[in-house]
Amino acid sequence: MLGELPNSFIKRRLEIAPGSHSRGWKGAVFHVVDQIDVVAGAWLVLWWFVPANGALVLASVAFVFVTHQMVTAAGYALGMRKTWR
Repeated sequence: MLGELPNSFIKRRLEIAPGSHSRGWKGAVFHVVDQIDVVAGAWLVLWWFVPANGALVLASVAFVFVTHQMVTAAGYALGMRKTWR
């Protein structure tokens, strides 16, 4: 959860309302960061216990990003979400 705080802090400074999305370059950047900020927070804890290297960290970022997109799209397709993002 702490991994979410920096992203939320920056969004509030840019006057992006909670739960809303920005358009343009800000929207693209925050969409990606929103998906992977949890991984950053998790690795801050895991690096004490798991010997990490760049490839493992990048693989976990890619896995979480792709999986989150698939789950979000499935939720939208099933009518469980109002938006696909």
